[in-house]
Amino acid sequence: ARSAPARTVVLKVPAYSVSGGRFEARALVASPHDHASPSTFRFAAVCSAGLGKNHVKFWEYDASEKTMTNARATFGKKPTAGVNSCAFAEEGTSLLCGDNGQLYVFDGSACRCCGLLAETAASSVGCVVFFRESETYEFVAATSDGDVVLGRVSEDAPPEPGRKRRVGVRPQVL
Repeated sequence: ARSAPARTVVLKVPAYSVSGGRFEARALVASPHDHASPSTFRFAAVCSAGLGKNHVKFWEYDASEKTMTNARATFGKKPTAGVNSCAFAEEGTSLLCGDNGQLYVFDGSACRCCGLLAETAASSVGCVVFFRESETYEFVAATSDGDVVLGRVSEDAPPEPGRKRRVGVRPQVL
């Protein structure tokens, strides 16, 4: 059980900068999941890089060592120009919403897989929430074409429309 803080700390200057002052920080998402050490705190920063582009950095603060580390998200073969939202799924895993209609699954800072959630190519995935209360569903996501989809990250997901079945893990809309 956690106790109330012994004192309130007011920071008058930034302790760390998530964007280096060059980019606007659009969103911060904290990981609610337990970590190997109770003194660590993980979060993701979605920063605007201008011209409709942005980037994501995953951060980890270790209170016992008083250190903060970060790693920039690496998208791989299907990059997106913009990330609209991020949600932490489970230890070390996060879900990122792309403006290209893809939902990206990350392990650490590297993209493990992605899947198309939006019906039309011009649609984007606006936000996603991960939950573990159901054996059937793992996430709910909203797209810019007005759909709300329930899904899971699955190894036996059916192929995307017009594509061959691929082996591997990817988001699956149910």
